Amino acid sequence: MYKPEWKIPLPEPLPTELKPLHDVSHLMQDVWINCPTEEVPQWLSDSTVQEGIWAMLKTEWCTEELQQLHVEAINLSLWFSCELAAVELALIKPSNMSLHILLEQQHSCLLHLHSLWPSPFAPQHVFDSLISKAKEVVQTLNASKCKPQSLDNG
Repeated sequence: MYKPEWKIPLPEPLPTELKPLHDVSHLMQDVWINCPTEEVPQWLSDSTVQEGIWAMLKTEWCTEELQQLHVEAINLSLWFSCELAAVELALIKPSNMSLHILLEQQHSCLLHLHSLWPSPFAPQHVFDSLISKAKEVVQTLNASKCKPQSLDNG
């Protein structure tokens, strides 16, 4: 792991046993108390190199953040699709008539979110297609429940 070309002074190795560790005189050794006789690495002494390192780190952090935003947009659109399909399916079930007003309100709120959430990670057309897909799922589920069931064992 250590590379001599980095020119980083390292402390002397310490014993791994507790009893011999008690007798080690270099336990509290600070390798930076005495200035190294060799040239100090640029990352430690040159402010432009330090700024460059910070710039590279910030670029990496931004890339990670963009990836996380993309994942969140996918999760958001999946939730929206499932929630919309569930509400639309609940709206057509006769057993939910007592909840019809609440379900209509929830449906209206979801459709309102559809207009608020589009972003570069989840554009408007994605939410439009999710609404269409939710309606298709509800129609498919509703149609499969309405098919007459055969009483034959064959």
